[in-house]
Amino acid sequence: MFRGAHWNVTKVIWGRFWDPLLAKDVDGILQRRMDAVIDGEYQNYKAKDGAFVREHFFNTPELKAMVADLSDDEIWKLNRGGHDPYKVYAAYHEAVNHKEQPTVILAKTIKGYGTGAAKRKTPRTTPRKSMWTA
Repeated sequence: MFRGAHWNVTKVIWGRFWDPLLAKDVDGILQRRMDAVIDGEYQNYKAKDGAFVREHFFNTPELKAMVADLSDDEIWKLNRGGHDPYKVYAAYHEAVNHKEQPTVILAKTIKGYGTGAAKRKTPRTTPRKSMWTA
């Protein structure tokens, strides 16, 4: 939509903690996995812990080998781009310095991020009130 309107589009999808893993992804296995997972699954991963993410996201022998040297805490810290101040700043800096056209920054985030483990819940649909109930 934005590109069709000739805007400059900057995407901030993955945080910097993913960068070393993406650098090792010479065959594109990790990138394909990242692209295949739907947003609700990422929300669910953050409602769990690093061991859960290791088991369910890094779910093939090749992916498990990529994170074999990472602790569950390090896996837990793999963040979305919208929660990485360095990535957000870089996108903002690029946008401010891009003069030819308007810029939009699209950043992926996790619902409830920063509210603490007690408030992070497994995602579900928003409850709706029936117009027929009193």
